[in-house]
Amino acid sequence: MEFSEVDLVSWANIATGVGAVVLTVAFTELSKNVESLAKMPTQLVSYFIAAIIMVLATIFTSDEVTASNVILALLNSAIISFGANGAYIAYKRVTTNTRTGGTIKK
Repeated sequence: MEFSEVDLVSWANIATGVGAVVLTVAFTELSKNVESLAKMPTQLVSYFIAAIIMVLATIFTSDEVTASNVILALLNSAIISFGANGAYIAYKRVTTNTRTGGTIKK
């Protein structure tokens, strides 16, 4: 399978777990600069972002959008959000060289 620049951001790829996690992490990090969203718990913001991504992916990739599809997208959003939050913590742990993702005290 050949990849082009379009393949990385297609709705079909975004609808996968990995694609949704990557976008959720990116948009959650970007949302931390938005004053009104910065006051909300990050995990909650992450869920709302994942829900928007998954519902849009369902709309754009399904032949027929049903209530069942939308409910499943919302349930999958919780899993995507958990994965995104865990991925970010793992990234911080590796980049800061600590177990908890905090900074190293000298």
